[in-house]
Amino acid sequence: MSLPSPSETGHVLFLDLVGYSLLSQEAQAARVTELLEAVRATAAFQRAEQAGELIPIATGDGVALVFLRYPTAPLECADQLLQHRPQLPLRLGIHVGPVTRVSDINGAVSVTGSGINTAKRVMDLATTGQVLLSEAAMALVKDHDTWRERLRFVGERATKHGERVRVWEVQGRDLASFGPSPRALERFPSSRRACEPSGEEGSRLSGREMASGEMPPPSTPGGAVPLRSEHYITRAVDGAFHAALERQEAIVLLKGARQVGKTSLLARGLQAARERGAQVVIVDFQSLGSEVLTSAESLYRALAEALCEQLELETPPESHWSASRSGAANLERYLRRVVFAASERALVWGMDEADRLFPLSFGSEVFGLLRSWHNRRTLDPAGPWSRLTMTLTYATEAHLFITDPNQSPFNVGVRLLLTDFSVDEVAELAARFGIAQSQPVYDLLAGHPFLTRRGLEVLAAGGTLEATHTFDDHLERLLFSLSQEPLLREATRQVLAGKAPSVEAFFRLRAAGVLVGESATTAHLRCPLYENYLRKHLE
Repeated sequence: MSLPSPSETGHVLFLDLVGYSLLSQEAQAARVTELLEAVRATAAFQRAEQAGELIPIATGDGVALVFLRYPTAPLECADQLLQHRPQLPLRLGIHVGPVTRVSDINGAVSVTGSGINTAKRVMDLATTGQVLLSEAAMALVKDHDTWRERLRFVGERATKHGERVRVWEVQGRDLASFGPSPRALERFPSSRRACEPSGEEGSRLSGREMASGEMPPPSTPGGAVPLRSEHYITRAVDGAFHAALERQEAIVLLKGARQVGKTSLLARGLQAARERGAQVVIVDFQSLGSEVLTSAESLYRALAEALCEQLELETPPESHWSASRSGAANLERYLRRVVFAASERALVWGMDEADRLFPLSFGSEVFGLLRSWHNRRTLDPAGPWSRLTMTLTYATEAHLFITDPNQSPFNVGVRLLLTDFSVDEVAELAARFGIAQSQPVYDLLAGHPFLTRRGLEVLAAGGTLEATHTFDDHLERLLFSLSQEPLLREATRQVLAGKAPSVEAFFRLRAAGVLVGESATTAHLRCPLYENYLRKHLE
């Protein structure tokens, strides 16, 4: 009998024993016992079980673990299992999606739903010792420092049911491509590397790569477009952004919805500044761990460590940090006495995904500090603050969170808006993919940069948008996100019915890249693909 339970988010690790059917009955029992003991011994399993946030399901020749809270828990469990029991011939698949609790034939709690079904299909694609992630699972863990550099795009694969899925592989610890310098690790063992965030799927440029100009592996469609890629489309806002950085404006604001290309433009602006001889530092607030965001003090310390590491300064922050001063005063002192004193060159500080700070209790304090640095340039134009340019990328309406305009950096400096591709820009990108007819792509996707690039890649490979599952994972994540937010789900229904949503819901949905429009009364779905899909699943 089914237990009356609503759908919930399941972060699922599905694993099984390779070659199980070839073993004798006694060997099968011994191997399964060894597997179950190994799984129970992992710290991730024990932590989730003690917290009541785990549903373990035995599958005969394997196990399905449904973690109910932390997106990284399946990865941690898989990693710990492979490290401590490398002799077990396992293949492992991870997916996140909706699951519903039911009771099995023995009355024990089990689950059904696409969350566990897709995890099983992803696992079926893995080879012995391989951990594969679906795109939905990858999107939730790619910003975590522990896993960011260990994810490698494998490609689009067909399951035994004919479904096409895009999968990522978790590489071994020794295979990580980038990492802090040994000197930085020795000095700051808790330091977190800042990475180029985009809110876009696919690969990202790390803070070190953006600061130094090193290039990462080629990005997957929809991710940050590599600096030298022929598939990057220059828009009018590009010129304004580059000009503002070249003028060394105090603050340059780059606003745009999710997946509109903020990361790719930021990377190019920083590269141009670097080529002009400026020092470059990048901090991705989205990539900072929760422990860094527990207080303003810990955040200021992390920012100082990022400055020290990326500028390769010899003087660590602790030499200028005092418990008798506030964190803001310590950070400012470090900037004046160490960073500015070390070089007369201009400093461009990229701050990506500033939205992450908006809901924090100390967010206004941090933004107030940035605003004060802007004011310093006016008060002391010949001082060292004139060499500092801060560029912030964000999507959310700042005035919803910062009530004092005098404490906001979002109403000063140069403000730029990044929008979706125009018809001509889609045509230009299509031509670079070798596609002559671009109008059908624009008609379906309305210039959505991420979806447009993915769709053109499919067409360039000989596929058709209608006959593939090109956008399935993306749309499923969109629907799932709305299902977790009743206010936004209802607001989307209102828009589909031709009604105006609340102002709060409109701003949030526009920042998330679901709606477009100048106001709630003119709001509409971002593209026909969204409208058709959500009309089918929400109405």
